[in-house]
Amino acid sequence: ISGELNGEKVEGMYLDADITQDGPKQLVTATVKDILKAQANWFPYLTFLMPPLPWNTASEKEKANNGYTLTNGNFTEESRFQFATGQELVVRHKGKGVDKEGALKVDIEVVGKVPMIQPTASVVISPYTEDYIQTGPNSLYTSSRSSLDVDGKKHPFTWNRTVVYDRSQGTMPYLVEKLSTDEIASQYNPKYKQLNFKVSSEISRKFHHNRCPQGFRLDPEHHHCSDIDECKEWKKACHKSQICENQFGSYHCQCQPGFRLSPDGIKCIDVNECEESKPCSHNCHNTRGSFYCSCPPQLALGHSGRSCKAWGELDVSESREFYDESNPDALFLEANAVESVACAPGLVWDNNKCSDLNECTNENACVEEEVCINTQGSYHCMPTPCVNSYWDQISRSCIKMCDEWPEGCSGNTTIAEIVKHEAVMLNSSSLRPYEELVKLQPLGLHLEPLTRTVYDITSNKLDVPLRIRIENGEGILYALKYFPINGITRV
Repeated sequence: ISGELNGEKVEGMYLDADITQDGPKQLVTATVKDILKAQANWFPYLTFLMPPLPWNTASEKEKANNGYTLTNGNFTEESRFQFATGQELVVRHKGKGVDKEGALKVDIEVVGKVPMIQPTASVVISPYTEDYIQTGPNSLYTSSRSSLDVDGKKHPFTWNRTVVYDRSQGTMPYLVEKLSTDEIASQYNPKYKQLNFKVSSEISRKFHHNRCPQGFRLDPEHHHCSDIDECKEWKKACHKSQICENQFGSYHCQCQPGFRLSPDGIKCIDVNECEESKPCSHNCHNTRGSFYCSCPPQLALGHSGRSCKAWGELDVSESREFYDESNPDALFLEANAVESVACAPGLVWDNNKCSDLNECTNENACVEEEVCINTQGSYHCMPTPCVNSYWDQISRSCIKMCDEWPEGCSGNTTIAEIVKHEAVMLNSSSLRPYEELVKLQPLGLHLEPLTRTVYDITSNKLDVPLRIRIENGEGILYALKYFPINGITRV
């Protein structure tokens, strides 16, 4: 083991592991020897030096291959760990095969930082699963998450890793294989400067039908899974105000200025500049993604738009204040031919007037399993819970893959059940018989129209009979008689 961890050089340290049969599983008992006293305060993280062990030694189920069977002990693996507290750690393993004594030799390099933990703490890595995906003729990719249990307190972390091996070894029997581990327990012996680990694992096929996971597509010629660049292929992968970053098997949407990730890392939340940086000299009004300043009576905003001055202190160019009497929500100041406009919350300056801001164009306006409904000057989040909680964050839909559930799907469904809620604003307060309410056009994986769609109205909260007719491959929802529209309803 070599490298640098938390600014300290790592050298002269060795990891020995023995593999024994423990019932249906293989038990790995590992010891890290010669831990320096200065390194003892980060010893729990030496567990991360072990990734090749659970994979190489996993009990093989359903004719799946563990790492040693697939690579014969010759591989290069790079793992990247990210902790919820912000530290990052990179661990590289170079498998050199088995020597004459039957020992698998692996060089380990560690670079990065980890949170500090007391050496006397009880540390357990929670059981985890990870899916090894065949991404090339001789390459694999996996990612997952787990947590460190330190004296009963959880410390979450995530990781991804890539594996490259000799192409002559071929591919895994399945496109995706699932590795499952028991909890990894560790115990430090200060007398002998040793850290002891125990872990057992098994590997099996991921899906009943051999297929690629979400975020990948099959390369039929080379029989492996290729990453889908959602940022290029999905026009609405991220909101138009966000930056889309493609990742292996997924993608990432970065928050725009004025927003930041919530503590759970799932949605973007507004930064309240008024509370955090206090940018205004007098009155500060926070808005979504920004803020604006205003002044009390007898004062006016200066050039900066943040400081209030008395009229006698304003420059000539600052002393022209205008009120739009036809639009009481708007108050703006003209300075040097640049308009600084302030509209009421929920409104934006557009086409020389304050207009409604459609908050629902921001996909993070509502949380999981809610649909956003825009209203004048505001918005409403309607709960739309998924059955069995099979929520998919990427598509913001309820997706149930039939081969991932023991009971399968209902009826004649063979691939997936997808439930997606959409909010539709109607243009009138009443509708005439046979007038179009909603036009339905479901799309396929590559945004192609699914013209052979069968429509059915399964739930109707309106006290009016509804029907669907087909026009040019689209479903048109309409009512059989006149009815007024009042409030929000579900169909």
